[in-house]
Amino acid sequence: MLNEGLLNMTKDNTNKKIMIEILKQITTNINDLKADFNRQFYETNQRIDELVQRLDRIDQNTHFIAEEISKLKMDIHGQVVHEKTEPILQKLEVIEQMQDENCLNPVQMNNSSEHLAELWKNVLTQVEQQISKPSFETWLKSTNLLSYNESSVTAIVSAPNSFARDWLANHYAHLITTILTKLTGQDLVIQFVVQKNQDIDDFDLLVPMHTKE
Repeated sequence: MLNEGLLNMTKDNTNKKIMIEILKQITTNINDLKADFNRQFYETNQRIDELVQRLDRIDQNTHFIAEEISKLKMDIHGQVVHEKTEPILQKLEVIEQMQDENCLNPVQMNNSSEHLAELWKNVLTQVEQQISKPSFETWLKSTNLLSYNESSVTAIVSAPNSFARDWLANHYAHLITTILTKLTGQDLVIQFVVQKNQDIDDFDLLVPMHTKE
């Protein structure tokens, strides 16, 4: 009986040691898992920080590219405007130079009065088809084509008074220019004037504003 009791005690002690070892192993495994989890968590945070930094750089680059595109658009727009306005400015410079040199006179305009009258009649016929009759009677019926110079590509149209001249320039310049260009084959610059004393040097000149009616 005594030996059996000792044997049971020995088994109990052995079982306790085994349990203790198992608990130690479990504790070690848990600590290892915690350490591994903490390491992975730290590495994940580092990767997230790196991604955030990359996104910040991408955002900065996007803003920079957007600003550069905006500048490029402005440069392109400025270039287009310059290309569109440059021919008009050149023509106006030619007109101003000719006025300064007293070149605008009937002798140098190689167009007879009959030719000018016929050309203007054709212009008015087409204009009359595109605007109302009251407008035509009020603003265009009393106008005349005084000169048409192919070399300087200019045409001078007389109006009965300064108010009519301004109205023609602001509302009918584009229409008349289009028709004259079609009839003559020349890209013209139109000038509306008030003929005071039937002398072309005595016209009240106005550089036209090319706007539609």
